[in-house]
Amino acid sequence: MLHTSLVDGRVAIARFGDAWRRLAETVGTATLFMWPAVFDAWQHELAQGVSAEVLLVHSGARLIGVLPLMRARVQRGPAFVPRIDYAPYDRDLVPPSLRPFPVRQVSSMVSWRATSLRPTLLSAPEDREDVIDAIAVGLAELRGVDEIVLPVDARDASAWLQALRRAGLSPWVHDLQRKVLTLEELRPFDDILAAQGRNFRRNVARARVAAAQAGLTWTIRDGPEQVLPHLDGIARVAGESWKGKGHGSRTAIPYAGLQQRFFERLLRDRQSGLSPLLGIGERAGEKVCIALCQRHGESLTGLLLFRNDLYPDASPGLLLLAAVIDHAASQGLRRLDLNATQDWLRHIADSSHSLVNVVAFRPTLRGRIWDLIARARRRSRTQGPT
Repeated sequence: MLHTSLVDGRVAIARFGDAWRRLAETVGTATLFMWPAVFDAWQHELAQGVSAEVLLVHSGARLIGVLPLMRARVQRGPAFVPRIDYAPYDRDLVPPSLRPFPVRQVSSMVSWRATSLRPTLLSAPEDREDVIDAIAVGLAELRGVDEIVLPVDARDASAWLQALRRAGLSPWVHDLQRKVLTLEELRPFDDILAAQGRNFRRNVARARVAAAQAGLTWTIRDGPEQVLPHLDGIARVAGESWKGKGHGSRTAIPYAGLQQRFFERLLRDRQSGLSPLLGIGERAGEKVCIALCQRHGESLTGLLLFRNDLYPDASPGLLLLAAVIDHAASQGLRRLDLNATQDWLRHIADSSHSLVNVVAFRPTLRGRIWDLIARARRRSRTQGPT
């Protein structure tokens, strides 16, 4: 028999954090964002205007499923589906728009500032279907909630739809048209490069020549003792990057402030079961580019990549990432989660995973009204102009 419980986020860490971490360690497909340390840093530093909770699924005394949640009152337009601002704390990252409908929403933990846009349901593959069923029931029974929004891997969408329907709801899928890139077979960068097209190989060759002429060097700092002394350097390069300065056509997230506090808390957590890795591009001892990653199990996940504008011809971000890949391969790591959607990284990835929102309204008074509006909106989009 499975037992599902909803627990306050800080209580979940205190009472179940060790079992949660052990489960993450045993699930080879677990992403970094399924680890309890990431949730804990998020709830302390970024979870503004939301209630942080965790749905836990036990089989007897054994923890088999974990889904971190955030509840909040949000304003939505007639589509009722977010792409970036799943929670109020990310509202400043999207353009202003008319959002007249107040919604009591529950979502899995999502935060652009934490670079966490991914599904966060943790379970072993053999338990996954049962865990999804149990969590769907738990979500359907939540009081004080009008709408459920779950970003999931498109391959899991059918299982979520069926489970929520069995729980008495009428879910649908909102296609985010977002693909996250990964390197499932981690190997030296030159092996990856050899399999790419001629134009990309030429671009890398030109970048290497420019980097050598500029005197750029690439170093790797592996583990907390080597990474923590460079926190000020990370902040300095971040402030010099376009992300720190802002950019009119791209979502720019300043590192200083909330994001910096989140990552520094995560990096300083010696009980996390994670280990930081920092790639540094330098010229004459001055940092021009940094790549921050986290090791978890046999995987490495990319988190932050910052560079200044001093040596664009050297493509310092790409060449630093190449150095990170070579180091990770030499350490026997098996997988690199690029944790990115940018087109320029497609040459490095060997796999991509499409993300969708699975959405459902609960049968509250407002939930029924919002459901009617959302259905009308979807019909109008499907039919198009006449």
